[in-house]
Amino acid sequence: MHGIHANFLAAMRTADLFLRDIDVLMAYDLPHLDCGIAMTAYARARNIPIVYIHHSPFAQTHLISVGTDYSRIVPRGSSSLLNPSIGSLKEINLAYMRGVFGFRAEALRVRRFLGRVARDLMDIDLVLDHIVHARLQRKFRCMLDRASESHSRIQELTSGFDYVYFPLHLQPEMTTHLLGGIYSNQLLAIERLRGWLPSDVRIVVKENPKQTYRERSRLFYELIAGLPNVALAPISYGSRQLIDKAVAVATISGTAGFEALQAAKPCILFGNTWYQDFPGVLRVCRLAEVSYEDLVSSSFDGPGFEAKIAEFKDSMVRAGSITDMHAHSDSELPSAKHHSALVAESIVQALNHLEALGVSPARV
Repeated sequence: MHGIHANFLAAMRTADLFLRDIDVLMAYDLPHLDCGIAMTAYARARNIPIVYIHHSPFAQTHLISVGTDYSRIVPRGSSSLLNPSIGSLKEINLAYMRGVFGFRAEALRVRRFLGRVARDLMDIDLVLDHIVHARLQRKFRCMLDRASESHSRIQELTSGFDYVYFPLHLQPEMTTHLLGGIYSNQLLAIERLRGWLPSDVRIVVKENPKQTYRERSRLFYELIAGLPNVALAPISYGSRQLIDKAVAVATISGTAGFEALQAAKPCILFGNTWYQDFPGVLRVCRLAEVSYEDLVSSSFDGPGFEAKIAEFKDSMVRAGSITDMHAHSDSELPSAKHHSALVAESIVQALNHLEALGVSPARV
């Protein structure tokens, strides 16, 4: 805790140093780490407008907004440089989920572990820390395997029965702690969903494949198992298979919700995300207004849904790859010169559209 406190104080001093004489703060992604939180809090206190560039799940595209809840997306404008050539939104680029399963994934994890140990070989404390972390993670996976149903049992529970699929988010992460509000406690979301659904409609929960022992305990899974008609699927069970057989998907802010919409299945959304206003999405604030029967009988995969898809595509900005993680996800990386032009142009476009959104320093 002392380290976190010190990091935050250092971030606040940095914010005070760098933000004294600026007109607009532009942030890549939403604030969810020490420095970003400090910078944006300082900017709000000084009435400095903030513009956020969000990396989208589609290759080399971004959304630009002036809020953290995706409610105020900046129009892209007419720049041909920024116009991404996106023919369909059916292929989501989940680069952060690559290499999670299989022999190659396990080999990569071992290689990274050995690389960290070799790098820190001269510091025995760091080496011991890596070893302890690896052992804790192995114990966590064993505990999760014991808490989960078997593959055959999940197939039995999902064959011929109505169920809602609830994929858990990796934590700690921005997708829950910032975008989830009170539902950053995912157990609270599952309990709320259980209370809304008819008792004979099952909930199938699956842990995020990248989850570590942090922010998870045996009690967490025991509480899930203690809820009526709720089953925990094995971590290696296919998410796509669970989506295809579900009557709906519930999520805090994950792309599994959009995958459900693509499959003409409704999504129950507990947080904020880029597809939150799409047809077929039921926000948690409207659960009391809509019955389960109305949700599953609704149709949304017609012209209205396609129109919303087109509107969303018109908001996406071709802005290169701003971080290494997203650079690895892009199949066609621009040259350094072209990349710089894309990022600079997207910033100019965002600033030019602030007035069109009615944004002023006093209101951000």
